[in-house]
Amino acid sequence: MGSRLSKSDVQRWLAGQREAQKVIEKERVHALRNRTPEESWAIYLSLTENELWNPRDAAEPSYVLMAMRRVLDRQTRKKRPSA
Repeated sequence: MGSRLSKSDVQRWLAGQREAQKVIEKERVHALRNRTPEESWAIYLSLTENELWNPRDAAEPSYVLMAMRRVLDRQTRKKRPSA
């Protein structure tokens, strides 16, 4: 079995995540305020060309969704008692 996390480790990690989120939000606002409409449109169009944002076959689940399901399935199997 792996080592357990202490409450103080988790609290320190969460505090770091909150601080990182503040910095990311400030950078995001700064970047958005300094873009022209043309630059914003170009970024949007480049995102829609990405397969994760614009899948070829919308009837198929996304790669990310399928990966998440596999992880959850493995976790569920690990927690089940063996019979």
